Amino acid sequence: MGNIRRTNSKQKIKDAFIYLLKTEGYQKMTVSSITKKAQINRGTFYLNYLDKNDLWRNIKETILTDISACLKIEPQNPHFFSEASLKEVINYIIKHQKLLFSILNSDLYAEFIADFYKTLVKIFSKYHNQNKGPIKQPYAYEVVFSGIATIFTLWIRREMKESPEELLKIIKIYRESTPIDILAL
Repeated sequence: MGNIRRTNSKQKIKDAFIYLLKTEGYQKMTVSSITKKAQINRGTFYLNYLDKNDLWRNIKETILTDISACLKIEPQNPHFFSEASLKEVINYIIKHQKLLFSILNSDLYAEFIADFYKTLVKIFSKYHNQNKGPIKQPYAYEVVFSGIATIFTLWIRREMKESPEELLKIIKIYRESTPIDILAL
C-alpha cells in the first residue's frame, strides 16, 4: 500500500512540475507551488525529494539514462547509432512528449540540451575512442552530436510536426551529407 501511495505522489509531483514549468518556469517554481498544484503536503514532497533541484536532477537523469539505453551501439552497425536505436529514441520521445516539450520550452532548455549532447558523446565515445576523420576532437564530436541533439530537440519544440519516418529521413540526410549539400548551395 505504501509503495502505491509513494508512486501516486511521485506522479502527482511530476505532473505538477510539468504544469508549472509551462506556466511559470523553473526559476520561479517553488516547493510550495509544486505541493499546492500536486495537492499533497510538503512532507510528502520531502519524502521523495530533497528540494526542487533534486526533483529536476531526478527527472533529467531518468530521461538521459532511458535515452542512453535506447542508443546502444549494435555489432552490425558499430560506427554510428543505428536506425533501430534512433527509432527507440523517437518512441521514447513520443511516450514522454508532454514532459520533454515542457522542458525544451522552458528556462531549462540550455541545461537540458547541453546534457543531452554530453550523453550522446559519452555513449559514442564509449565504443569509439579514436578519431581518424579529417576534423579532430573536440570539434568532430561537436559537429556531429550537437547537430543530432538539435534535430531531436527542434522536432520536440515544434510539437513533432514531422512523422517519425520523416524525422529519421532528416537524421539520415544529416549524417550522410555535407553542409553544402544540406543547404543546396
